Amino acid sequence: MKLQETHSGRPAEKPRNGAESKEGAEMKDAWVEKMIHEYATYLNEGNSGVVYRLNIAEIPQEMRAALTADEGKETPPDQAIKILKVYSAGEGKREFEMQQRAYDIASQKRDDPRFAQVPKPYLFKDIAISPETSDFLSARANGFRSTGRAEVLVMDYIPGADVATNLYREVIRRHPKTRHLAHAADELPFAQLEQEAALALDFRRPGGKGQSEGERINERLRLEFENKDKLLRFLEKKTDLQVDPAVPEQLANTIRLFHENGLTVRDFHPRNAMVVGRFAAQKGGPETAAAPQTFIIDFANAVEIETGLDDRAVVDRYIKTGDTIEGVNFVDPRTVINDLKKLAVAPAERQRAEDADLQEKLEQRRAKLDKSLASRPSRQVDAYEIKLKATLSSGRATADQMFVLLSTNPLGSDQRERLDNLLVNLMRITDAAPELKPAAAEALARLLDKTVPAEKVRLTAYLESLRRP
Repeated sequence: MKLQETHSGRPAEKPRNGAESKEGAEMKDAWVEKMIHEYATYLNEGNSGVVYRLNIAEIPQEMRAALTADEGKETPPDQAIKILKVYSAGEGKREFEMQQRAYDIASQKRDDPRFAQVPKPYLFKDIAISPETSDFLSARANGFRSTGRAEVLVMDYIPGADVATNLYREVIRRHPKTRHLAHAADELPFAQLEQEAALALDFRRPGGKGQSEGERINERLRLEFENKDKLLRFLEKKTDLQVDPAVPEQLANTIRLFHENGLTVRDFHPRNAMVVGRFAAQKGGPETAAAPQTFIIDFANAVEIETGLDDRAVVDRYIKTGDTIEGVNFVDPRTVINDLKKLAVAPAERQRAEDADLQEKLEQRRAKLDKSLASRPSRQVDAYEIKLKATLSSGRATADQMFVLLSTNPLGSDQRERLDNLLVNLMRITDAAPELKPAAAEALARLLDKTVPAEKVRLTAYLESLRRP
């Protein structure tokens, strides 16, 4: 491997006045280049280049000087090196400065467990690299362009997992289609977690059918939103997962602290929020994992902002497309936090809220039907409810009979609407004849086996209301 060499080819010496010589600086750059090839472990491709994990203990002592900015400064034992995209002039230095600013702000609350922290940035370098290293980096990041230089950012390594990884792991552990992988959820690489979760939840992929680039981008963003909604709805509605409330609390408090101090992050998606310690809430008994400590990472798109603005004003002025200099969509930092807050609610409380919401909607639908029938009676509805009541009164309602009644409901244009109207018909019948409530509950329990997952949620919620005294 041919790396950049000093002009003399011999160890560089410092001038007597203490300033580092040109040869000394070139030697340090060459050492950093050698670390990338021989001592760095690839983690992933970031938005601005390649992310590596670097174990300082494995690096020869004389080479560690390349990672110090000042004479005698100690280099931490465990850091990450991030190779930034070299074609974006000044991007690496700017991100380093933004991360340093964010670190200083978050450090105000370093000892407060209610706040997220920021990995400490240690060093920024703009180094010359060989063609071999350029090719090496280009092969690992599609956006890396060979210009003969690379920008290197050195920061603390955070040993936890990001929020996206944690959410995919929970899907793998809990979805019927991925239970065979549940035991290995913590060991699977992110790409496999994402793929398995996508298959289990039936994620849609962009087809690229848009005629313009804008149409294709809109399609991709729309499907990303739909897929994310599928994932969150599965975890919220169909599992007993409860995210530790400290996770969204810490992130929200530090984002607010940034805003109060004139800074906002604009690329705060689930992969840019790290969690060290437990992600799921502790459910009684002795603690099995450390309390969570969250970290906010990636400040490539962070900007300084006017202080004194509330969260909505920050989004309107600095994140929405029409109000940004770049003219592109940025990520509202509240989105990830609000998604996590929903999952941080206890499952029983989530179910109670869903039951109440369904009951309210059914009451509204029933009031509308009662009003309509009062002004214009319907023989079709009367005949349907007589047949439904007779089926319940027989005490022998089968799953097939209930499915036929569901499918032939005269008030619905699709299966979901027919289900809601069937429930309204049952409300009308059991209010007039309360003694039929147990038979109605038994009939609906049998109908569960004939319904699709989306209908099961609504059916189960109403069934529970029938079973309550």
